[in-house]
Amino acid sequence: MILCFQVPTGWVPPQFYRLFILQIVIFAVLARLLAPVEFGKVAIAGIFVDLATGLAALGTGQSLVQQRELTEHHIRAAFSISLVAGFSQPLLSQ
Repeated sequence: MILCFQVPTGWVPPQFYRLFILQIVIFAVLARLLAPVEFGKVAIAGIFVDLATGLAALGTGQSLVQQRELTEHHIRAAFSISLVAGFSQPLLSQ
């Protein structure tokens, strides 16, 4: 059984809260260990990694599942979008 919590934007599974808390703890530790300049670089890189991760999860798989008639064009388009998003993630995080 999966537990979910009601929030104003909808139902959120608990693993999202755990991930959020873990990210806060990691950034707090890094803030203590790194100099301000290096921590700023890590924070900016984190923004780009989160952006790239969001782009990689655009929902192309869900769109394929929802198609009544799935053609090869749909599959190729979803694969191309996922491929470009996957290859752009390391480039954005540098």
